[in-house]
Amino acid sequence: MNTFVLIPGAWLGAWVWQPVAERLRALGHRVHVLTLSGLSGDSGLPDGSGPSAGSRQAGDLCPPGLSARSGSSGESGPPDLSARPGSSGGSGTSDRSSASSGSGASGGSGPSAGASLPGAEIGLATHVSDVLELLDSADVRGAVLVGHSYAGVVAGQVASLVSERIAHTVFVDSNLPVDGQSMTDGWSPRGQELVRAAVDANGGWWPVPEIEEFDGHDLTDEQVAWLVARASPHPGGTLFEPAHLARPLAELPATYIRCLRPDAKPRDDVLALHGAPTWSFVDLDTGHWPMVSQPTALTDLLLDAHHRPHGP
Repeated sequence: MNTFVLIPGAWLGAWVWQPVAERLRALGHRVHVLTLSGLSGDSGLPDGSGPSAGSRQAGDLCPPGLSARSGSSGESGPPDLSARPGSSGGSGTSDRSSASSGSGASGGSGPSAGASLPGAEIGLATHVSDVLELLDSADVRGAVLVGHSYAGVVAGQVASLVSERIAHTVFVDSNLPVDGQSMTDGWSPRGQELVRAAVDANGGWWPVPEIEEFDGHDLTDEQVAWLVARASPHPGGTLFEPAHLARPLAELPATYIRCLRPDAKPRDDVLALHGAPTWSFVDLDTGHWPMVSQPTALTDLLLDAHHRPHGP
């Protein structure tokens, strides 16, 4: 049995990992899923409106075409973001926000601890602390740490800080942390200008993408609607705060999963790690949200990750 810690990317909560988490649990693995501060772990609405975790069926948290409990799926991430721009229960699994544990059947229990704070006051270090607190409170050791999209910046820092707790880190079509730089520092000047304007215009929050921005990502119309309805604005402060690494990424045991749609062009920061002896690299023929579009294939890759031979 392995332990997996799943971190959602920008705008998302623990709920987005539900299809993958259920598959891993069905195979006997321990799974922890958390919602980062300032984001929504339940309905996707910052004020927590909508059905509570306790009143919802597990299927309500799964994308259209997927069963929360079965291993079957109707297999068909966010837009190009970077250019593309609780304690565990008796079952040994948990879904938690940064504030509290949710039930194993739900993806969380409402907005996380920082939901009422201005977006600019929730920084990257806050999200790193969210994960560290989960690892400590659940006494997680030897885990496979998984970060999607923005959360790759969080996962990389966590793995560098507490390598004794992390057996392997998986970056799912994600940004990578660069010591002393923010996630947006590597974006084009125009990209930086646009994201800062969007955050400033929305009170310190990065707004949820428009539906059209999900085109080409291997998602059905129903899956896109499911994502958008539950997504919540992302704390803008996390985009501009520099990352801090306790050890180089190249020294970590890691796997990078690149999603090929709609643009298969590799990221420069990922290419720079292709010579790292403890890294492996795999491609997945889907879009940026593979936990929704191809949950079975992504689950298989996560299971294989820390057994995969390293090297390019």
